Amino acid sequence: MKRNVIFLLLTVAALNLYAKTPGGGGVDPFIESKFKQDFGAVKVSWQVIQDISVATFVEQGKEKQVYYYEDGQMFGYGNIVDRASLPEAARKAINARFDSGIIQSVYEFKSSDSPTRYIVYLYTKDYFRIVSVNDFGYVQVYSKERLKSLNANAQ
Repeated sequence: MKRNVIFLLLTVAALNLYAKTPGGGGVDPFIESKFKQDFGAVKVSWQVIQDISVATFVEQGKEKQVYYYEDGQMFGYGNIVDRASLPEAARKAINARFDSGIIQSVYEFKSSDSPTRYIVYLYTKDYFRIVSVNDFGYVQVYSKERLKSLNANAQ
């Protein structure tokens, strides 16, 4: 269950589908206060997904997200990173498992209780996949969708 919630949150973050509502957006005032303590008075938008509060803000020109449990404890943060930022072990693991895959985008997620995870949007000849890979090269497929053939559309 926890893995599914984290996947849902990271997918939403990576797709950047956040409700861009400045201010509260229904988030607990205690959590807003914790955010302000940690990050100061920056412009932030909030979304609550399955009891997880997600703060989206811009820091040093980069959009970032911070994830909070209901009790106000931060359990992770992330942002979209350049494909070149993917660690070599992660890149090798993806290339070994998905021959000739093209990486479209990478979302980096850090938490205190696990290695850094990278949510990778990957295109291969026949499929679009959303995969998770960590610093050590462990790969997990979250989603796999068959791509429509160009030849099928031409007929």
